[in-house]
Amino acid sequence: MPRLLINDQNIMENKANEIWNRFQGSKNQTSFRLHPFPENVERGTRKSIRESECVYLEATVKQFEDWVSPNPKTSLSESNPFHPFDRNRFWAYSDYKEISNLLNPNKNLTIFSWDMLANCESDEGNVDLMASKMWIGKKGAHTALHFDTYGVNLVFQVKGTKVWRFWSPDRKDMKPTRIPFEESSVFSNWDMRAPHIDEIKPHHRHCRPKPDLEVRLTPGQGLFVPHHWWHDVECDSDICASINIWLSATPPHHIPIASLSPFPLSSSSSSSSSS
Repeated sequence: MPRLLINDQNIMENKANEIWNRFQGSKNQTSFRLHPFPENVERGTRKSIRESECVYLEATVKQFEDWVSPNPKTSLSESNPFHPFDRNRFWAYSDYKEISNLLNPNKNLTIFSWDMLANCESDEGNVDLMASKMWIGKKGAHTALHFDTYGVNLVFQVKGTKVWRFWSPDRKDMKPTRIPFEESSVFSNWDMRAPHIDEIKPHHRHCRPKPDLEVRLTPGQGLFVPHHWWHDVECDSDICASINIWLSATPPHHIPIASLSPFPLSSSSSSSSSS
């Protein structure tokens, strides 16, 4: 079962702020993918977007921030790579990016360690900030419903809020697909954003499966995602940033978590199939 990783909240919020300041101050560029919002442009409705449907650009985190939250006294510089894109019509996401490509390891190794949230002694070796991935997005940016094919996932929220919805790996109603093929992910044919029959006929037998667990992750909070749990993730603030690391797929009761706590659920439902 996914769980929050709890430590001193004030300390962890300060760590989150420090990480964001380093991201913001980096002069290195990273790749962002963009897509109009709402995603189904012709119908003006939402749908889940895959990477191949996006346009891509290279920018610094500061350029992204200036685009999302512009200075009301100045216009966005034409040299900003985001300048051609209306911030009210597009979301952007820099996802699954190596932090080591953004930050100088000599100056940033001691900012954060996953040992602050969990005992991460493992065969993976380093489990500090520089071994992690980063995810920086605008409200609406998302990762479609999927499960990770390897490992367990540790997540730390750095800025803004991110909504996580979970479905048990034991469920039989998730419609797995290998299209598009990704070695690290198995997607679902269910689209958790598009208007669907369950919004018209709530008890129809083709209704989408309701999540077993839903949580809004805020800065300073950590998250443990067990092996093969389905999840759908969306940025829910103007600027949203998190980091994560995958560890070997060890059964949850064998992972020495520093402090586990049940989620403050925003919604919960039975893990049985929807009818």
